[in-house]
Amino acid sequence: VNPPFGSIMHQGKKKGPTAWVRKAVAEHAKGKTVVLVYPIDKWMFMTPNAPRNLGDVRWLATEDGSVGKGTGRHIACFVWRAP
Repeated sequence: VNPPFGSIMHQGKKKGPTAWVRKAVAEHAKGKTVVLVYPIDKWMFMTPNAPRNLGDVRWLATEDGSVGKGTGRHIACFVWRAP
């Protein structure tokens, strides 16, 4: 899924990246493998147990398959395998 990069109001509640991660945690608790991708600062990749660095991803448009210009940031990939 494409995560929210900012906060929005949805049904009277503020939704954003934190709600998205909570949903991923809940799905993992159900025994599912979860893959999260999210832009983070490059220094995070230098830490122990760092996530996988996907680089500056150039996403494809679902409408016509055209290649985007990228975000200009490094994209982290977190994989939580099903137990």
